[in-house]
Amino acid sequence: MKLTKSLFLKGSAGKLESLYNPRESPKFLAVCCHPHPLYHGTMHNKVVVAAANALWELGAAVIRFNFRGVMSSDGKYDDGIGEEDDARAASEFLLNEYSALDAPLLVCGFSFGAWVGMKYGSKDERVKYLVGLGLPLRLFEAPYLKTLRKPKLIVWGDRDEFNPMEKVATVIEEIAEPKTVEIIEEADHFFAGKLQAMQDILAAWVKREVLR
Repeated sequence: MKLTKSLFLKGSAGKLESLYNPRESPKFLAVCCHPHPLYHGTMHNKVVVAAANALWELGAAVIRFNFRGVMSSDGKYDDGIGEEDDARAASEFLLNEYSALDAPLLVCGFSFGAWVGMKYGSKDERVKYLVGLGLPLRLFEAPYLKTLRKPKLIVWGDRDEFNPMEKVATVIEEIAEPKTVEIIEEADHFFAGKLQAMQDILAAWVKREVLR
């Protein structure tokens, strides 16, 4: 039975409101990052919740959190810079909780959270796997993808209003290996009506790359 704990993490801007699903002996650790704080993004976003649920079902201890300035989290929006510190705080919480285990750390994000999570994960060697859902290429540059040589899954919808397919096609060629890129047909940026398809893709990739 899944236990959910509400807690506050200690971040560089103050406390960060979080929801934590622990496991006694997790197969891996997962941090989930939410979409843009200035456009009503929170840890309760349905894509983030769906991803977190899928990761927990696969055997992970999972934490999702509100970036600085969102709901009960301290601080204010920091253009993705301070938000990297927030992702680090969530990661360090899990790594400390399970320091006795050799459980790999995965960082997963949706939209702005994908951009922040992958950017942070490209710099921290403790992050072993990365997942970007709806990485918003029209809004944010992601040059780190060209040199990010960690296993990574990136999922887009072919009707994503923030990711024109012609832009995606160009970027896919430039993303460093190892990479898995999946395009969900008839899916918009928020995977409306396609959350199960997203979860299925995520589960298949985790089983193949993380749990092998």
